[in-house]
Amino acid sequence: MRRARNAWRMGWIGSGLLLTMAVPVGTSRSTHGLSWFGPESARVYTTAPVRRTDLNVTLVAGGRVDSADRMIIECELEATMGMSWGSAAILSLVPEGTMVKKGDVLCSLDASRYEEALRLQEIHVAQVGADFTKAELKLEVAKLAVVEYREGLMQQSLRALKGQIALRRADHERAVDRLGWAHRMLQKGYLSRAQVATDESSVAHIEHNLKMSEIALQMFEVWTAPKSLKILDADVLMALSIYN
Repeated sequence: MRRARNAWRMGWIGSGLLLTMAVPVGTSRSTHGLSWFGPESARVYTTAPVRRTDLNVTLVAGGRVDSADRMIIECELEATMGMSWGSAAILSLVPEGTMVKKGDVLCSLDASRYEEALRLQEIHVAQVGADFTKAELKLEVAKLAVVEYREGLMQQSLRALKGQIALRRADHERAVDRLGWAHRMLQKGYLSRAQVATDESSVAHIEHNLKMSEIALQMFEVWTAPKSLKILDADVLMALSIYN
């Protein structure tokens, strides 16, 4: 029976690996069965010329191609507005591998939540501005109230009380003079005792009113005016704390 056997021989030639193949063909019989090797003279070799060459080794393997130079773009709204990135839906996204330049829109997000947050923030800013203006006006009013009372109302009240005392002193002097005249007329018999008693009662009444006016002036200077000024000063301090 004729069998063919391929024999591979390897050898390093130059910078590459050279493979040579020899194909011997022969026949032989033995008492133990077929022999794969025939006589040396019956072997036939197929040869090829030897030459120096470079081998291109290619390895096919699974993997993932990634860019060596890449830029990570993060949404700044997450840090500035305190909202989660996952809460914004992606409306559009450029395909992977697209060439882009500065100013191109790469991704569009659903801005409805951010627009609502911006609207609420604008309302809050407007409210804070209104509160600040209100506090500023309140401070100015409190300061004006102090000046108004110290230089206006307090002086007016003092002049009114002092004027009232001056009028009652004048009334008292006239009543005393009249009472002295009534006593002289009583002695001469021109006036009755009842008329003199009436003049005496009038003098006593005027003296009482004069005393009350003097007490009112004293209370205003010692208690009422200082207390009112302290209350107004406290209003100024309160308005100033809110303003600051």
